[in-house]
Order: sequence, then C-alpha cells, then structure tokens
Amino acid sequence: MRTLKLILLALLMTNWAAGCSSVSMPSLPWSGSAKADPTAEALYDEGTQYFAEKRYLRAIDVLTKLKTEYPFSPQLTDAELKIADAYYLNQQYPEAINAFKEFQSMHPTNENIAFVVFRLGQAHLDQFTSIERDQKRQISPLPHLLARLLELLIHLLDRRHRVIMNSQHHQSLLAKLIVQRH
Repeated sequence: MRTLKLILLALLMTNWAAGCSSVSMPSLPWSGSAKADPTAEALYDEGTQYFAEKRYLRAIDVLTKLKTEYPFSPQLTDAELKIADAYYLNQQYPEAINAFKEFQSMHPTNENIAFVVFRLGQAHLDQFTSIERDQKRQISPLPHLLARLLELLIHLLDRRHRVIMNSQHHQSLLAKLIVQRH
C-alpha cells in the first residue's frame, strides 16, 4: 500500500512538473532580443490607425487593450502617450489630465515629457468653458506646470552648452594633433 502511494505521488509530481514547464513566460523588456509580440504590434498599429483617422474613442479602446493584455510590450510607452493625447483631442480633459499625470509619474525621463507637460497645461486651460467654473481649482496646477517647463528648458540648454563645449574641446585637441604631425 505504501509503494502504491509513493508511485501515485511520483506520477502526480511528474504531471505537475510537466504542466508547469509548458507555461510560457512573457518577454521581459530588459531581455536582449525584445521582439514585439505580433498581436501586441497589431493592436498598436490598429490603435495608431484609429488615432490618425481621428477616431479617438476607438483608439483609446484598442490601445487600452494593448496596455492591459501586453504590459511588457515595447510599444507600451507610446501607447500610453497616445491614450492620453486621444483623451485630450477628444475633449475629455479630466481623463486626459489623469492619463498625462500617470505618464509623467511612470516615465519621468521620457523624451516626450516636455510634450506631456505642455498638454497638461493645455488640458487645464481648455477646461475653462465658462466663467462660472471654479477658476482657483483650474489655475492651481499651472504654476507647477510652468516651473516644470522652465526646469526642462534649463536642462536642455545646459545639455546643449555641454555638447558645444565638448565639441570645441575635441576640435582643439584635433588641431593640436594635426600641428604636431606636420
């Protein structure tokens, strides 16, 4: 009886191990060959097509599906930005503000962050449809947005200055090398 239990247990463990090994793992964004899932790529292309056709609600639906079903897709960052912009262009300003803020917090160093801050300011301003609205609530985020834009501008100017100085340094080294050789 004891051997029968051991055999049964061994069969169950073998079955369980075989079942676990057949589970496919999603491709991780930091893995070397991050090839996009064709379905995720197809969803992104479809959402982008709807966005280009100004069918913003359909674009939001398709890109949100991409975001939920393929969280490790290489197109996820672009999809999140398109979702936020589609909300803005569809004049759904509260949703756009939330989506842009979420993008800003999730991707603070993204190359499109200046656009995100700009759209946040536009969305806050575009909510002014009448004078009866609470203007203090609408204006309160604007100083922060302007400060962030100024910070980004200073960062870009500093970066440009470093590139120019580095280029001038390399040019002077090259000139010295040419003079030494002749």
